[in-house]
Amino acid sequence: MSPETIRSCASVNCDEDEVSERTRLHHAKALTVLDDSPMSNIDLSAVVKAYGLQALTKHMTSEGTSFGVSESELTALATEHAKRVYPDDRSDVAFAKLYSSEEGASLRSAIEIAKNVAFTADAEAEADAAAACRELQAIGKARWGSLSPAQQFARAFETNPELAKRAHKRPSMLSTSFPFPRS
Repeated sequence: MSPETIRSCASVNCDEDEVSERTRLHHAKALTVLDDSPMSNIDLSAVVKAYGLQALTKHMTSEGTSFGVSESELTALATEHAKRVYPDDRSDVAFAKLYSSEEGASLRSAIEIAKNVAFTADAEAEADAAAACRELQAIGKARWGSLSPAQQFARAFETNPELAKRAHKRPSMLSTSFPFPRS
């Protein structure tokens, strides 16, 4: 929904109930866009400017997902919104006021949800790897039935490089999969 459309709706002489109904429908339409599209294609800053931070955070909280928005991205959006609400304050002070306000309750919940984005991604990657392993086991059993299960899996792993990549993801040096080196 473009800002021009919102301004034109607001400029029409309507009674308060009709305006609030239009506003509710605009919010519902914007949140439907959030459901249907990956977050990487949506300018969340524009969504927050048009509909407010609370609309986004309440939707995230009600759905129980961050839609891929990380904690730092959500904090940046909240800080940007707080600067609009409290223009005379520094960014950190404006964010603190917003975070501790009544409107901040949904923000606090959404930030807690967004903190778990990394763990959700790890769980999804683990589920994908397990599915790839099951597929490799089935391929090995179908093609090399006379071999042991370990040999079947090894052959299937060697002959299906795309499935092998999904089944075995090496940890990056930035991940916490390896223990911290002790001297």
